[in-house]
Amino acid sequence: MPLFKRENISWGVLAIEMVAIMLSVVLGFALNEWRVNRAEADAVESAKQSLIRELETNNRVNEQRLAYYAEFRDTLSVLMDSHGPDAALAPDTLGFASIFPYFFTSGAYEAARASGTLSNMDFDTIELLSVAYTLQDTYADMSMKVADWQRQGHLRTVRDHLEWIEPLAHQELTAHQEAAILVLQGRPLSEVVEEIEGRYEDL
Repeated sequence: MPLFKRENISWGVLAIEMVAIMLSVVLGFALNEWRVNRAEADAVESAKQSLIRELETNNRVNEQRLAYYAEFRDTLSVLMDSHGPDAALAPDTLGFASIFPYFFTSGAYEAARASGTLSNMDFDTIELLSVAYTLQDTYADMSMKVADWQRQGHLRTVRDHLEWIEPLAHQELTAHQEAAILVLQGRPLSEVVEEIEGRYEDL
């Protein structure tokens, strides 16, 4: 004897139950996707705030170094006038124990890259950050070389590279740091480019 009689089946009720099951599955997937997207968005926002703080700190370091390098450059000018541009002098002749190189931090940037959070940002932001941090590395490396040349007493080499570092660091590096901060804060790239170009006309 069959457990269910065909004439007792309500196809309308069965259809409703099937639709309800399908909807619950779809809603479950949608809710899970929303949670994943929300977690990614929260991670991106947290990374952006960390990057903003890091770039602001690096920007202040850059400005402080520029003032220091300008003083060092002026001292070199006096020494080159009195001893000749090719003179090799002891480091203490300059009146400085050593020329201090740039020290930029990149922990927030490296963390964003390692976690994959950086890849969830828009392309313009990723590109701008890449340029800004690459420039920081370039100037940090160059300032290390200048410090080595200074310790060896090579006036001409130090002077030439200080003259190269100072204007570029003040404009190119500072401009990219400031642009990256503004974009991370949500400003449109076109608006940021116009503003930065207005500040640094030589770029």
